[in-house]
Amino acid sequence: MIVFKLNVDAVLDSSRSKIGIGVIVRNSAGQVIAALSTPAIGNFKPQEIEAKAMSVGLSWAQKYQLPIDFVETDCLILVNALNGCISQHSGFYDLVFDVKFHLSNFSNACVSHIRRDANQAAHSLARHALQLDNECIWLEDIPSTIFSVVVNDII
Repeated sequence: MIVFKLNVDAVLDSSRSKIGIGVIVRNSAGQVIAALSTPAIGNFKPQEIEAKAMSVGLSWAQKYQLPIDFVETDCLILVNALNGCISQHSGFYDLVFDVKFHLSNFSNACVSHIRRDANQAAHSLARHALQLDNECIWLEDIPSTIFSVVVNDII
């Protein structure tokens, strides 16, 4: 059975108030199905940009009809918020609610935390996004910016 895993990450360049979002989807064999680098404007807390990245990634996966089974992020605060309770008075609540809304489109998808060093492909895509003015999408292709990371991940 083939499963699809979505990894997300976000980086912040606070000097330019620019956010980079990286998303990669792989199948159970580790092959890249799709990838996304997209910039955004803002200056937020780390967990907020990670939530935004997950929301963007899930929305993008739905748009391209990618059947996501697993979602991984290196933001433990976000994973805990999605799997547990969070105060409705928190500014983070609206972002978590948005992620949950997008997750509801993938009925069997589960979200889990991974170590930062295991999320290098998404991180590299997020860093690449800081250099962009518009989103960059790769379908069934490995972006040159993360080629070595993905190849080393598969080995």
